[in-house]
Amino acid sequence: MPEQVSEEELNQRWRLTWIESIFEFSNIKFQRILWIDGSMEQWQNDQELRSDFYDCYADYFDGQWLNKGYSIHVKEGRVSQKEAESAKEFHELADAYQAPSDDPEIILKDLEWIKITKSAKKLWDYLKETTTSQREIKMMNRLDRNFG
Repeated sequence: MPEQVSEEELNQRWRLTWIESIFEFSNIKFQRILWIDGSMEQWQNDQELRSDFYDCYADYFDGQWLNKGYSIHVKEGRVSQKEAESAKEFHELADAYQAPSDDPEIILKDLEWIKITKSAKKLWDYLKETTTSQREIKMMNRLDRNFG
């Protein structure tokens, strides 16, 4: 019989994946490792780190159900209203972005992409300052330590 997972645990898992996604958007060094260098760095549960520009977008907008914004996640208690407000600029910039090329080198140098990355970094910094969950803090510290 499959293990029952509480709503609280599901929300925590959603937040961990969301925070990891924000980190990917916020860190050009991490993007370069994932998208260009093809690093076989290890992550949680001995998973290899693999991503590309399109995975980054799909993980955030589709995987986190953020295509229509944050309102449902505020309502469901996954994010606070203040977190949603803090994500607004980044979310809107990322949603409107049109990559100039499929080449990740070109994307990483694109001024519009750099603006998105800087906005995501502001959100990342806000989350680091305000997060109280020990699981989230541990993951954020690990990301910063390993890739920051």
